[in-house]
Amino acid sequence: MKKPHSSLTKNNKKGIQMMLLSVLFFAAMNLIVKYLPHLPATELVLFRAIVTLIMSFSMLTFQGISPWGKNKRWLIIRGLAGTIALTMYFYTVQNMPLSAAITLQYLSPFFTAFIAGYLLKEKTQSAQWGFFLVSFLGIAMLKWSSEVIPTDLLLIGVGSSMLSGLAYNAVRKLKDENPLVIVMYFSLIAFPIMLVFALFNWVPPTGWDWALLLGLGVSTQYAQLYMTKSYHLSEVSTVAPLKYLGVIFAIAWDITLFDFIPSGMMFIAIGLVIAGVVLNLWYQSRQKVNA
Repeated sequence: MKKPHSSLTKNNKKGIQMMLLSVLFFAAMNLIVKYLPHLPATELVLFRAIVTLIMSFSMLTFQGISPWGKNKRWLIIRGLAGTIALTMYFYTVQNMPLSAAITLQYLSPFFTAFIAGYLLKEKTQSAQWGFFLVSFLGIAMLKWSSEVIPTDLLLIGVGSSMLSGLAYNAVRKLKDENPLVIVMYFSLIAFPIMLVFALFNWVPPTGWDWALLLGLGVSTQYAQLYMTKSYHLSEVSTVAPLKYLGVIFAIAWDITLFDFIPSGMMFIAIGLVIAGVVLNLWYQSRQKVNA
């Protein structure tokens, strides 16, 4: 009995390490997007797709793994949902305080749970609706905490988290797929779609833009890869709360790099959103233990 326990502990530790690395790479990605406000969000997603497609295909080829996957239906759904969600998210990062954009994205676990009720037949408990209301109160407070958070951007951020919830459910349907295949399919879907948008709304990158765009692709590639590996190694309830460390980076950069100091109400709003999400994760883990 001790050996399985030891193995599980090692997997959890490895999963935690993977998630912390994912948080760092996501933090780098957010910072790079914030420094490219003059390029359309669709163009950023295009360059991200090009870099990650090359990296994923090369890694899969090197490992001798077929890049085309088995469950193409859910790989395509994950790719479509992820493409639209990421485009909307990049747009909010470019146009509102970084801490606010990230906080809106943190709603995705709720939408993941609700969508799972339809796709995976997992019932949403009344307590989970209560936790959602806590986070929704935080979103309402976030709207009124600053004049630089207009309603349209708020709705785009919420829409992005909804589509992220769909993408995460698709990943759950793809447990038998290699993480690199899942990541690569995003790029396979995003590249042609964003290429069409770029043809009609192209802004030529200049100077350091090229280095930042390369960094955007690399950081996002490893952020997604480490996050996927983390979920494969550990229970979601163990590693998912670590994602919310990203808001610490966001607040620090808002203050030090972008001359935006969150108000007291904004800190409370962010706290409520995260509290609702973490309570939901805790509740789900308790339900599994008692099942």
